[in-house]
Amino acid sequence: MCVAPLVKFYPLYGEIFNDRVTDASRETIEAILKGTHPAAKRLAAATDGQPLTPAIIPGGFSEATYTGADPNVEYAYCADRMGFIKLAIEAQVDILVAYSYGLNDMYKTLAWQRHWRAVKAQAWGLPTVLWTGPYLLGNTPFTEQITVVTFDPFPASRYTVDQLPQAHADYMAYLKQCFDSKKAECGHAHKRLEFIGKSKPPEAMAAAARAPRSKL
Repeated sequence: MCVAPLVKFYPLYGEIFNDRVTDASRETIEAILKGTHPAAKRLAAATDGQPLTPAIIPGGFSEATYTGADPNVEYAYCADRMGFIKLAIEAQVDILVAYSYGLNDMYKTLAWQRHWRAVKAQAWGLPTVLWTGPYLLGNTPFTEQITVVTFDPFPASRYTVDQLPQAHADYMAYLKQCFDSKKAECGHAHKRLEFIGKSKPPEAMAAAARAPRSKL
């Protein structure tokens, strides 16, 4: 699992993941794909020599800031994140897509300066999310009904690096298609998936900013 570097030092998380969690830098992901990462060598015996695969959460802390932001919308913070797709193209590997239905409903998060905090979370590599559960209990979720669905791989290996913008657009279209194909079956038929990013705030926020202000 490739995440923000500090995650492996968090209490509990470090113990759970042990040497199966590392940073999400380009160098680390390339080393995992090539089988030269130290963890790949240590775990070779436990996996019968099967190569490790980097698991990446493109939205990261920024996306977590939008947890529970809208009961009808799930936000994917990858509108301007192309690095993971570029790495897949360069390594000529496809991207195995997985989505966790219900995760967005586990907690409510602070709305104040949400997008600003999401952008800062990306810049700092630190969580900027403040959450609550039922009765304002932080670590008690509203629901634990989570369904993880793994879809067919996105064919990143069919693209070249100079086709990166098109590959990114096709990936987002494919992710939305995957989300829509299973949302009813997983109990989330009323929801839609919206892509946001550093330079692309939610549509509702952007519409509010464009709306003319009264002079009264």
